[in-house]
Amino acid sequence: MPLDRLDLHIRWSGLRERAAEEGSLDGLLTDALAVLESTLFDESQAWGRRDLGNHLVGHVEALWSVAAGAADTAIIVRAMKMCSWAVRQLLAAADLTRAIKLGRCAPTDSEQVLGPDHPDTLASLQDLVGLLKVSILAFEFPDPL
Repeated sequence: MPLDRLDLHIRWSGLRERAAEEGSLDGLLTDALAVLESTLFDESQAWGRRDLGNHLVGHVEALWSVAAGAADTAIIVRAMKMCSWAVRQLLAAADLTRAIKLGRCAPTDSEQVLGPDHPDTLASLQDLVGLLKVSILAFEFPDPL
């Protein structure tokens, strides 16, 4: 049975605290990123695999809540790339509300951690602009059904 997002955040928070006490947070994050990266799939499969995608997005969100505190910038960059995947996954699976919520956090977090001119900050801003365009079109031209 899939874990809900709250349970994921609680579990990740506990792991973060334990890893921080042991001085192994970056190692934990590196391992977790490797596992999650191996499960991500192409955007063309987003609709057909939306249930799995939704579950993976929950893990990405939970991981990001911990990864922002990593000492190694490379870990943060990898986690942000996963957040970008999550935003695109949610958009392709037609979960606009959740995509926008995650998409709005990404540029702010990225700017705070990596700076305003970092390529990943700019990419997250571009993702957000795309999301907002899609949401405006969805509002202006609702489904006739």
